[in-house]
Amino acid sequence: MTEHGICYIDGYKYQLLESTGIQTSIFPPKDIHAPFYSIDTKGRIVAHSGYAWDGLSGPMFNTKSMMRASLFHDIGCQAINEGRLDPSCRPQVDAEFKRIGLLDGRGLGWAQRQVHKVRVAYAFRTVCAYTKLRDGSLQPEVVHNAP
Repeated sequence: MTEHGICYIDGYKYQLLESTGIQTSIFPPKDIHAPFYSIDTKGRIVAHSGYAWDGLSGPMFNTKSMMRASLFHDIGCQAINEGRLDPSCRPQVDAEFKRIGLLDGRGLGWAQRQVHKVRVAYAFRTVCAYTKLRDGSLQPEVVHNAP
């Protein structure tokens, strides 16, 4: 704790008001328990109340039909960056992004669903290209201080 000034991390746009979970194809060898998320050995990811994430990255714009995909993808990437989940799980994390994105587009009308499918495919390719660009390296959070 500081008496003067603040210490913060930028880059977050959204914060969960209540916990939410989803079944995935990501099966870590042991349960993962972090302050704001958990992943169990049966593939269930739970985002706990208060979890913050940045939504879709890059040239993509955020829509309600892509929020869950970006949330659970960010949790998977965070778990990898923190060393809690093996980097070899990255293809499954990316595949879950695509699966959840397509799943959440089902409630749209026919024309909107077609556009949504294209958006999901584009976002998926962007995510995979970013992974290759980073070459699996860890991306530490940048901590800022202000008076």
